[in-house]
Amino acid sequence: MTVAPFMSTQETDNGISFSSKKKELLDSATLSRFKDAFDDDARAALAEAKRDHHNFGQGGIPIYFWFIFLFFAYDDIFEYLKSPFFFYPLLVIGGGLGFVFSMGGGSAITGVLLPMIRHSINMGIRKTGLGF
Repeated sequence: MTVAPFMSTQETDNGISFSSKKKELLDSATLSRFKDAFDDDARAALAEAKRDHHNFGQGGIPIYFWFIFLFFAYDDIFEYLKSPFFFYPLLVIGGGLGFVFSMGGGSAITGVLLPMIRHSINMGIRKTGLGF
């Protein structure tokens, strides 16, 4: 059985003539071994792509965990904000954002930053599969 036939060429005085002899490149056992190895590699690549897409087994924290964490730890978060080490930097950042808005630079924040934040939140919700 010829698996991968090809025709050989020969140059003559009249031009190139094609020989009708078929040669076998791979036997059927080698071909089936290559096909099986390719199928195994393709299945492994597909499983890895699905695992990366769904963020399973990579040590990533699912987004719903953060909602549960905020629900149970909101009082501790407010306690941290009472500390000047956390409150003053947030106060400076908030003052800077207020200054930017008062000087007319709010369109840069609302036009660029807020859509990026909204997109990040939407992607996180899609990864959880909650279906909002």
